[in-house]
Amino acid sequence: MSEYFPAGRTVDLAPRVNSTSYRLGDMELIVSEILPGAAIPPHSHPESQAGMCLRGSFTFGIEGQGEHLLTELRTGYGVTSGVGHWARNEGTEVAIGLDLKRAGDGRGPTGSGFLDLVPGRPGKQGLTVSFIVGDWFEFMVADLSADGSMVRHKHRHEQFGVSVSGKYSMQIGAEESLFADGDVYYVPPAIEHSAHNGGPESGLAVVGFVPPRYHRPAVPGSRPAEREGS
Repeated sequence: MSEYFPAGRTVDLAPRVNSTSYRLGDMELIVSEILPGAAIPPHSHPESQAGMCLRGSFTFGIEGQGEHLLTELRTGYGVTSGVGHWARNEGTEVAIGLDLKRAGDGRGPTGSGFLDLVPGRPGKQGLTVSFIVGDWFEFMVADLSADGSMVRHKHRHEQFGVSVSGKYSMQIGAEESLFADGDVYYVPPAIEHSAHNGGPESGLAVVGFVPPRYHRPAVPGSRPAEREGS
């Protein structure tokens, strides 16, 4: 595996929680399988953290903000460095959670709270996108239809992707790999990348940008800003 398609390592967050950690530049991405009855106890850490639910649902709590049921690809959160947070799965189905952690650097988050998905619309080349945006991160729920493409491009933002369902070809720099259910990729700033779905079914992924690419920074707890560009 390369820095663009990193291998994960198993980490122990809590009993009945199966987590895989990926190092992405100076960030850590954690994808967790949260079994029914599992509980991650209240804790805090020096890193800022953001996340969302990829599959199923689970309860997430933030110190000073209360608890919220995170449902599949609908609601995200941001947690400031040093703020306590916790999670538990009170349902009967396995839930999948995504967490992104980044060390504080003086430009860090201005607040902690929950953020709603901003519904998107069909874009060019068969790509439909929706967004969850915080003050230092942006999660894009991207649905690439059969025979859809993302043209080769680059930008100043760090970018990662986590496959939720389906599959398509992902090209980063000079490397190309099949991006399928559960896979992770990472694009450093200024590296060219593109995607093409040559299969019969759409491919669904959560794509992250640091800093936010398409939106103005939003204050957690308020409605995110409308999309500024494409």
